[in-house]
Amino acid sequence: SGNASFTVVATGNALSYQWREKTSSGSFVNISNGGIYSGAQSATLQLTGVTTAMHANQYVCVVTSDGCPINTQPASLSVSQQPSLVVTNPAPQCVPVQVDITAAAITAGSQLYGQPLTYWKDAQATSPLSNPTTITSAGTYYIRVATSPTCVDIKPVVVTINPVITNNSITASQEICSGSTPASFTGSTPGGGNGSFAFKWLNSTDSSSWNPIGSAAASDYSAPALTATTWYKRVVISGGCSDTSAAIKVTVVARATASISYGNTPYCNAGTATVTQNGQSGGTYSSTAGLSINSTTGDIDLANSNTGSYTVTYAFSNGPCNSTTTTSITINAVPVVTITNPAAVCAPATVNLRASAITAGSTAGLTFTYFTDSAA
Repeated sequence: SGNASFTVVATGNALSYQWREKTSSGSFVNISNGGIYSGAQSATLQLTGVTTAMHANQYVCVVTSDGCPINTQPASLSVSQQPSLVVTNPAPQCVPVQVDITAAAITAGSQLYGQPLTYWKDAQATSPLSNPTTITSAGTYYIRVATSPTCVDIKPVVVTINPVITNNSITASQEICSGSTPASFTGSTPGGGNGSFAFKWLNSTDSSSWNPIGSAAASDYSAPALTATTWYKRVVISGGCSDTSAAIKVTVVARATASISYGNTPYCNAGTATVTQNGQSGGTYSSTAGLSINSTTGDIDLANSNTGSYTVTYAFSNGPCNSTTTTSITINAVPVVTITNPAAVCAPATVNLRASAITAGSTAGLTFTYFTDSAA
């Protein structure tokens, strides 16, 4: 609805006025003041709240001077619909890009009454926009629709084009033992976009197929314990822009196993004891003070070791995986045997070689065996 007025200019004596209206195919009828009408008996007829149903109505004024009436020429009322623009700003984009503000989604919900849209650089619609389908510069532009010279709507549309995201990197690649937790990954502070950043993290076990890590939404990330080599990337999102970092690799190394033994323990403290080692090689051997052990080969110099029981430790590694295994060894003193020949006897008497006097002075607790030759 809107307002309209009709004015007649007349000269004469004792002028009087009567406005008349004709709708559709009817006849002219006198207008009375009231409702939407005022000034029905004046030089200016005012219509308040004009509707589209009144379009093409005709109006004349009967002007009377000194008792002589005369009709003006009919004037028509032209009523247009008031258009209404609904503008939705396009989503922020990242350079390089071309934004199309003529897309239907930009003005969805508008009431245009079949009229075309025009595009402008200013709110007064005096400077036309030549490239509304290929805008490359951020800024505020304007969309206009008109159903008549007076029934107009113009609305701004904001185009946001942000710079690309920069400085997106993460550290660091590393090597860990299977079942261990890698050191936390640290992300750089990014730039570009709209200055406000969101983060996503991706992982892969083949560096080809990548999966989002649902719980990871911060600049840095702490991964759980791993049992397989895994790659990681960070995605930075800001103002319609996104950037994916180069990948880092967490190499997972299997834990090695090994075993050692000294099969002839207990030993006498003479000669050398040789270790039997299985599994991961290249480790080092150690024990407590008193045992003379070669740290590289595991051989034990029995003669230069003190008697007693020892624990031998074998330390070995596979990359970052360090492990140990142990075994026990006992070294006893070499026994001393003292022989006193028995006194001579006459035949057919016998000699008892088991007599204690014969081995008196030997190491206590020994068990003796007897042979007829020195080779035993």
